Amino acid sequence: MGLQDYRRIFYMLLLFGTVIYALWRGRTPERLVALTIALDVALSMLAASPFEMHFLRMEVGVALADTLALVALAAIVKLAGKPWIIWVTGLKLFQVVSHLPILLQPPDVSAKAYYVIQAALSYPELILLIVATSRARSEKHRMPALD
Repeated sequence: MGLQDYRRIFYMLLLFGTVIYALWRGRTPERLVALTIALDVALSMLAASPFEMHFLRMEVGVALADTLALVALAAIVKLAGKPWIIWVTGLKLFQVVSHLPILLQPPDVSAKAYYVIQAALSYPELILLIVATSRARSEKHRMPALD
């Protein structure tokens, strides 16, 4: 197994743990964002090119999955109005736009950058979700019970 395999395993474990944590301890916005991120990753994995050709050209299926996730996140922002979701949505918007430069550059120049940007933007989404879930959990405990 190479370094890339270890990174992929690490990300999947972090994703799984984050989604479980958000579903278990978060409120509705955290749960919706967690499900959106998980569905985006699942659809991206199904739609991605075979590994030896991965990111050598625009990953249309991955771009579509990211675009669907962006639309879902924008709807969640509209419903929940939480500032942290705006940041997650902004990261997703950047990820969607980052699919376009590979169309303008030769693959041998930009494939690595394309892959790195796609992978690197996934981690801050999870970190924001972990922090938001933690804050939502502490807010639950501070709020007085309504009788």
